[in-house]
Amino acid sequence: MKEILLVEDGSTDESLAVCKELEAKHEEVRVLVHPGGANRGAAASRNLAMRAASREFIAFLDADDVFLAGRFDAERAIFKEKPDADGVYGGIDAYFHSSDLEKRFATTYAVQLTTVRHMVAPEHLFDAHIGLYAPVKNLGHFSLDGLTLRATSLARMPMLMREDLHLREDTEFIMRTAYYLRLHPGHIDRAVASRGLHPGNRITNVQDRPLGKQRFYMALHEWAQREGIGSARCKALLHFARGYELEWACARRDLRTATMVMLRTPALWRRLDKVYDYIDVLAGKGSWLGDRMKECALLGHRLLWWFRGGAPPEVVATWSHGRAAGKSDPSPA
Repeated sequence: MKEILLVEDGSTDESLAVCKELEAKHEEVRVLVHPGGANRGAAASRNLAMRAASREFIAFLDADDVFLAGRFDAERAIFKEKPDADGVYGGIDAYFHSSDLEKRFATTYAVQLTTVRHMVAPEHLFDAHIGLYAPVKNLGHFSLDGLTLRATSLARMPMLMREDLHLREDTEFIMRTAYYLRLHPGHIDRAVASRGLHPGNRITNVQDRPLGKQRFYMALHEWAQREGIGSARCKALLHFARGYELEWACARRDLRTATMVMLRTPALWRRLDKVYDYIDVLAGKGSWLGDRMKECALLGHRLLWWFRGGAPPEVVATWSHGRAAGKSDPSPA
């Protein structure tokens, strides 16, 4: 029989009473609360549920999200056909609580579907996420609402979600599951769940996004060093963290921090979009001097890669500076 675990995270409205009412009406529902009814946050609440789960499989669903029809169709087949499977992931989309937010989302993001773009074997999934699996570029990502895990596999995780992260703690957890566990792609071409977006969502806070990503990648980098997963992986994670630190500095027009980031991380000079970010904070976004510096940077970038025998596709993609259009893929956190 299935079980539904409702974690009541110290809310100040009538949520606990509603949860208790559901628990009384439905035998599959169990209500969980933190000691003393405290508010502990998303990571601690999910950890509480994972530790309390008593069934064979675990799926996640935030309070304002919904599962769609056929949510577990691919999962049933894969877990049956592949006894080594620790988890299955699929795509998710979004629904909006206001038309204004839907317009803002469409302006910021190129697509609504959060998913991976390529079928990747479990043993290559972690490296594909951090750009070290050569056959796959620009993998994309999946969200916690689209992930189903075999409960016993969590015993191989040295820790569950990091409770010291307040942004992207779910994404950090997903990245580590991709390293420790065998995760298979399910329905990645369509949504199996839908997240509700409203002004209070953390994903809608554009200002905090670079800082949240920087802290998330630094947490992963610390874990990678501690676990000794390889110098190339550690370096890749550090470069991601430095890149978002640069974005945060540029958003704040912090020239000193931006300069220190570029000096400490020479690999960022290979990314023309990062060079453009630095020029914006150095000369001013949209300034005549900044535009001329970008033209020179683009020419120099192309010449240097020409002398090196040609630029890889991910570098060529930065030459058009697609971020200038202001769109990216939806973030899972």
